[in-house]
Amino acid sequence: MANVRLRSKQTSQGSKSNPLDQNDQKKGSKRKQLEALGLGHVVILTLVVYLIFALVSYSYYRVPSAKRASEQDVGSYSEERARKHLEKLIAIGPRLAGTHNNEVVALNYILNELKMIQMSAKPHIEIEIDVQRPTGSFFLQFLGGFTHNYVNISNIVARISSRRTNTKQDALLVNCHYDTVVDSPGASDDAVSCATMLEMMRALAHADESRWPTLKHSVVFLFNGAEESVLPASHGFITQHKWKDTLRAFINLDAAGAGGRELLFQTGPQNPWLIRNYIKNAPRPFASVIGQEIFETAIVPGDTDFRIFRDHGHIPGMDLAYVTNGFVYHTLHDTSRAIPPGCMQRTGENVLATLRGLVYTDEIVNPSYSRHGKIVFTDVLGFFVILYPERLGNILNYSISFITLALIAIKYLPRPSSHSPPTGNDKPTLYHLLFAICTYALSWLVGLITAPIIAYGIMTIDRPLSWYTHTFVIVPLYACPTILSATAVHYYGKKFYKNFGSENHPIISWNLQQAVSDTNLILWCSLTIFLTNKGIASAFLCLTWPASFLFLEKFFWNGILKPYYNNSVNAYFMVYLVSLIVPVTLCTYLAWSVFDFFLPILGRCGPVIPSEIVVAILTGAFTLGLFSSVVNMVYVLKSVKWPAVVVSLSFLGCFVLVISGIIFPYSGMPNPHSQRILYQHIQRKFHNKDGVITDTDSGILFVPMDANRLRYLAEYNDYFKNLPTLPCKGAYCGYPAFYPVRSLTGRVSYKKAAPPPIPKKLNLKLVKKDVTNNGRSQKFYFSVVDPPYQLRLYIDTTNGSELAAWSFTDAKPNISWNGDHYSAFVWCTHGLSASSWDFWIELKVNDYKEGDTVMNLGIASHSPSPKTQEMREIRKLLPSWSVSVSCVTEYGNWEF
Repeated sequence: MANVRLRSKQTSQGSKSNPLDQNDQKKGSKRKQLEALGLGHVVILTLVVYLIFALVSYSYYRVPSAKRASEQDVGSYSEERARKHLEKLIAIGPRLAGTHNNEVVALNYILNELKMIQMSAKPHIEIEIDVQRPTGSFFLQFLGGFTHNYVNISNIVARISSRRTNTKQDALLVNCHYDTVVDSPGASDDAVSCATMLEMMRALAHADESRWPTLKHSVVFLFNGAEESVLPASHGFITQHKWKDTLRAFINLDAAGAGGRELLFQTGPQNPWLIRNYIKNAPRPFASVIGQEIFETAIVPGDTDFRIFRDHGHIPGMDLAYVTNGFVYHTLHDTSRAIPPGCMQRTGENVLATLRGLVYTDEIVNPSYSRHGKIVFTDVLGFFVILYPERLGNILNYSISFITLALIAIKYLPRPSSHSPPTGNDKPTLYHLLFAICTYALSWLVGLITAPIIAYGIMTIDRPLSWYTHTFVIVPLYACPTILSATAVHYYGKKFYKNFGSENHPIISWNLQQAVSDTNLILWCSLTIFLTNKGIASAFLCLTWPASFLFLEKFFWNGILKPYYNNSVNAYFMVYLVSLIVPVTLCTYLAWSVFDFFLPILGRCGPVIPSEIVVAILTGAFTLGLFSSVVNMVYVLKSVKWPAVVVSLSFLGCFVLVISGIIFPYSGMPNPHSQRILYQHIQRKFHNKDGVITDTDSGILFVPMDANRLRYLAEYNDYFKNLPTLPCKGAYCGYPAFYPVRSLTGRVSYKKAAPPPIPKKLNLKLVKKDVTNNGRSQKFYFSVVDPPYQLRLYIDTTNGSELAAWSFTDAKPNISWNGDHYSAFVWCTHGLSASSWDFWIELKVNDYKEGDTVMNLGIASHSPSPKTQEMREIRKLLPSWSVSVSCVTEYGNWEF
């Protein structure tokens, strides 16, 4: 913010001397009152902020028009053609790995389309098609860590290359997945990407040589059939396929939402030439290193095939995904209707241009000096992209930050040569700065705890997630009280500092205003230096505040405007507004992206995570980050009464609507923000060491997916009232979890019901048992005969035993916390039917006694169809604002 010399007005009122403010008063002299800002300036500031929000909103959701198919431009991407593929894929229905829909119907559709492209390709284009059925195992550090075992899953692979050049030894991989989660047609996740890839492959195969150059390197298109089973198909491809050694880089297409702009949120490792190519060639890039660093923290409860290609294939790549409207993600509402026209056109044009840029050059073969290093990159409202090496970023971060801090130090350090008493024209002193630092720190502390305290109160009275459907609620509910509390600290701090004034002569201190403004710069400079020192490229965002100060304060104001407008408050205010535009716009753009991505996630991450408090903390932090640059106005405003009244009434009105339940968290069609509920019709059998069934039960298991659990469902229908909790018994507490998320779901509800018909019954056999070293080493060999396609294995060791080894991986078996104790979780996915599932487990028993139980072994099978009568009846009981996922589950527990 600009530092200006303002015209002062003489007042005849004397007052008591304040030793901390010698610039505003000198003992025995008349007090000088500087001109103040009025309500009009607040209105102008509010209008500017509103316009920034409007610009960010427009740019965030802006997509191009869909392009119709054209015979004159066969080398370009057409959404009209791609959408036809999308409609046909989702018409198949849910496509869980192992089901007929996935392993036969969807596979045959994609395979037939590829063969049609192959037959109609230009003579100089060669297309090879392969169907892979890999089998393998690997450990995945995700959701606490679990092991995946897969058998005969499906991959469709197509390679396109030029017959005129030897291009097959170096290839670019492009990946999508055509499988879905249970009960979802999976339009955005990820049929839209497979439809886009089919259209891109057609464009490459049909492109006219006179307009498009010949492919210099080949492109491998992978349509993988088991990503939603947590990434086994990509693992099978990158570790076993015959073309894996020709791959030099990859582009992964996935989704965490539906529609909008596809975000490049991961790239690398290293190899900055990839992101440079994307930014150079993609006509509408949307990318930020901030998104990449957020994803690298593992706070996002999701993962993509990017991890598999990077960690097991050891090749660099780019990860793009839709992130808007995550409310329909993994639900039955994920249809083509959720993908507005223009979204596919944007993605197709961006990816096809990037692909061509990569395979038309030799950089994919030999990146040379571009192989190493990290890039700082971010798009600016989707209009253009800023890109520079991290080394240059470090130089800019350190130099601008230290220069800014040095200028501030020079401003406040006392001059040894000056011994005359201060006058009303003196600059701010070190006393002003020290007072500003203390007040500023206190305002941040108070501001940061305000929103979480309100959120805790809302959780206490059971009214969380009001923002889930009505996103705007976070502004009056959490941003407004944060602004109020931070403002109150500065307002009363000003009154404490200047203990004189009256209604006719309000308390005004431009020196304090400048000191608080400089304190804000000290914060951003310190944060920039700290993040840069930690190797965090996102530090560039913090740098925008001191960089704006340097440009406007030292160049624009002092060098151009000051000689003409030195005494003008309005000129100062305009420079002040201009200094806010760049940092506020970029921070608002980031905040918009974060909330657009995380709010849907916090509505499905389970009841254990305090989602209400997380939203409050995020809102409070972003609010303080933006508001800290304008809070200094408190010291020069004639009155904060009316702004405070408006903000207070906004908060109080919203708070009353929330706690009274008038603002309801969920909504149904046409814009669904549904409460998710997972229910399983289960049958459980518990076996003793002799294999005899000692206990059995059956019923409906309800798994809550958000903080409201079943509360609103119980208010809607008595069926869901007073459901008992499933007791912990057997391996994994007897909870036949589909995903290893028991630590996130907490207690689950259970209602007794008749046993469900099981499509394929579990048939576990102990083939043999080897006991050595006086029982201290025990090895069990098992076989599941005619296994179902979705199996989960849960292992709990008892009586001092521990897992020593098993057949799934070479490393020591991993165990993770399940919310009650530590267990091993193995996810097994079968594609085509297998005659048996064979595995062994070796235990180390520290203090073995004859007859001791050393292990509880649990196995669960999950069948999403057909639905039982009880499941269909429950679906009828659910309200329109809920969305369900259901399956039939058989669980067996054996003691050994």
